[in-house]
Amino acid sequence: MAATHHPETARELGEASEKLYMENTLLRVFGGLFCHDPKRARTRTGKIELNRGDKEKHLTIRLDPEYGQPGPFAHKVALAVIKKQSDYGRPIRKSISFSERELIRLAGRASWGGRDSDELATALRQIRYTHLLAHFKINDRYVERDFSIFNEVMIERRESHTDPIVACTIVLADPIVQALEDEHFTCLNHGLMSRVSTIGQAMYMRLFFHFANLYDGRSRGRLAFAKRYDDICAEWLGGLVVAQHKSKIEERLGSHFSQLVQIGFLSSYSVDRA
Repeated sequence: MAATHHPETARELGEASEKLYMENTLLRVFGGLFCHDPKRARTRTGKIELNRGDKEKHLTIRLDPEYGQPGPFAHKVALAVIKKQSDYGRPIRKSISFSERELIRLAGRASWGGRDSDELATALRQIRYTHLLAHFKINDRYVERDFSIFNEVMIERRESHTDPIVACTIVLADPIVQALEDEHFTCLNHGLMSRVSTIGQAMYMRLFFHFANLYDGRSRGRLAFAKRYDDICAEWLGGLVVAQHKSKIEERLGSHFSQLVQIGFLSSYSVDRA
């Protein structure tokens, strides 16, 4: 699959952007961590390996056997946490709190009840109990670090543990906070992301990262990036089932790519034989 992007359009869009600062390792983790098929996400357990052959970038995602893989709503929750942290600016905040009104807006609901609360609790626990094992190099030593994106989650209810959630506080993991303090992040346009599906958001994040690496500041033409469809399913969309025919690929992903064209991020995309 291939996508093209015009640098000048990106600059124009950036002028009115709502900035979201995504730590670089977390940006890569998002693609493997969140499965955008809710049925598959609930039943998937075990380990997901990213960059298996790279000693300095190898990541293992261990899914919780009780809660399964975080799904589309968990992806939405995690982005909301990162966005609110971005809004705080410096110093980097570890603890991010949400009121009941913010939770209603986050869920995209007109009202807030038991079912909505249960879905939020499940999403928070899916992220909290998914572990990351990161491998990286510090000076002359190789280091392994085992952590969860959400280091701690505090949920508040009115009178009983069965009442709907009225507030929650999420504490982010130290490695993520430290990397943000060291300015190892990618600045994304949250305003654009809010206008597309969760699959569109996942593809936008990865494509923006790759286009930023390709753009040298001198080229006035369009940037192009190509990637295998099965790798997109595994590395960007959390293990989406791979379709075998072009018509099915277009059916599953075409509308999401079209959204990125409609908002002006992509100029075009194509599905071609590898």
